[in-house]
Amino acid sequence: MILHVALNISIKALGDAMKAVRRIVCVVVLACCLGACTKDKYDRSMEDVARNWCMTIRASQVIPIYPLEESIRPGDVFLVGAPHAKEVTLYREKGFLPMDTHLHRISGLEKDYVDFYGEGYLNEYPAPPKKEVSVANASSGQSSNSSLPLRDCANSSDEFGRLMCLIEKQNGAKGGRSMQWPLAVFPSYTVKVGTDASLGAGLSLKGIPLGLSFLHASQALAMVTIKDSYSVGLPVDVLYPEVTAWAARPEASELLDEYVDGHENVLYVRLITKVFLAQQFDIALLSNSQTGGRVNVNTESAEGNATADNATMTERLTELVMQNLVTAAADQMPKGEVAFMSGSSSAVSLRETLDRPVVLGYHAVDIPVFDGGRLGAPVATQSFLLDRATPLASAREIRENRLSIVDLNREVNSLSRTCAVFFMHIMADRSPDRYGSIVSLLDRLVAEAQEGSVTESFFDATKKDFDDVTDDWINEAANASTEESDRILRSIKAEYVRALGMARRRCESMKSRRNYE
Repeated sequence: MILHVALNISIKALGDAMKAVRRIVCVVVLACCLGACTKDKYDRSMEDVARNWCMTIRASQVIPIYPLEESIRPGDVFLVGAPHAKEVTLYREKGFLPMDTHLHRISGLEKDYVDFYGEGYLNEYPAPPKKEVSVANASSGQSSNSSLPLRDCANSSDEFGRLMCLIEKQNGAKGGRSMQWPLAVFPSYTVKVGTDASLGAGLSLKGIPLGLSFLHASQALAMVTIKDSYSVGLPVDVLYPEVTAWAARPEASELLDEYVDGHENVLYVRLITKVFLAQQFDIALLSNSQTGGRVNVNTESAEGNATADNATMTERLTELVMQNLVTAAADQMPKGEVAFMSGSSSAVSLRETLDRPVVLGYHAVDIPVFDGGRLGAPVATQSFLLDRATPLASAREIRENRLSIVDLNREVNSLSRTCAVFFMHIMADRSPDRYGSIVSLLDRLVAEAQEGSVTESFFDATKKDFDDVTDDWINEAANASTEESDRILRSIKAEYVRALGMARRRCESMKSRRNYE
């Protein structure tokens, strides 16, 4: 009896313990799910911020860069590794294109900049004043106007400062004194921001988390205006010969060939032709939710519609930085200054000036890479992204078709010299637009073949000319659309097969006739 009671108690205790374990497991699983959902929501918020920003840049017919960076300039060459369809989808979903494989940078373009921007942007020509870009003085470290020549270009504070310095030196030989880049204007960007999804985290502008902390706001409406922006670029006819000359180098062609070898899709070299830069951003924040009460900023009314004292606002912003209220975000931001413009208890306007200009976006052309590292004809990147360009045949497809033609060429080379002469003559007769330049040579060879004595040196030279014409025909497929490339190569193969059969029959007929005679 006692044993039975003890057993029941043990079973009941074990059941209670199992229920407790199940409850703990459920709580843990629920917490994990909630945490994952929160993270997913945060990630989506960040992606939405990035996409909306990039859409604003795209609306200006500029391909955006994300995140903003200063190291891209005209003449940079990138490898586009994603399939065309995937890249278009990524562009539409994310708003920007990744720039991960930097292959080359064209150098020595200073004279080209001087020639291209000479009329209207170099001060030796009469022109309306344009925005002059500041660069750092190498000796003092202070910002100086670009009209003051810099002697030590290597010590300029940023890439475009060094470029400007080199251009000024180049222009000095022509009597010029300073360089001025053309202005660019972008639309303002407005978005709802908050502590859970800050635009500052999405755009690396520390003025936004500063403004949110200043207002003690959990949510705000932010408007970012790009100030002090300009463009720098060179035409395709200057850059394209340079990139083709680079690609023709043995080390470059081998590298490109390794990339395309076995790749199922066409790879492209993206050549940057123009970049758009900015160094200053105006940020306006309008609070619609308070978490820490009103801020004592010496406003004139409780409604917060009066302009506060500039010195007080500046002190408040300095205090925020010193108190590390936004240290976690600021550590990720580029160096620069945030200046107070105006504000109240529910709104603040800031101006953020970066130490150096950053690239917002670019214009470019895409150049297909084919078997052997050869480059095709350039196509504007925007044409691909808008589905206006015809997809090209991949290097693998072209290689496979080439190999089948190579196999047919082996059959031609296995023929007797007389039969090979008949083959080439039949090909030229069926495709006079291709082989018209060597028809007279082939006629002479046919005459020799019929007499039974083909001159070896003359045959070899003519065969080489024939192969060169055929290679040019095959190469047309490399710069054609997938459908057109397939049509060209199928046509060549069909002509080869037909001409081989006819040449063999003609040789057999000649052999039979001679045996009969």
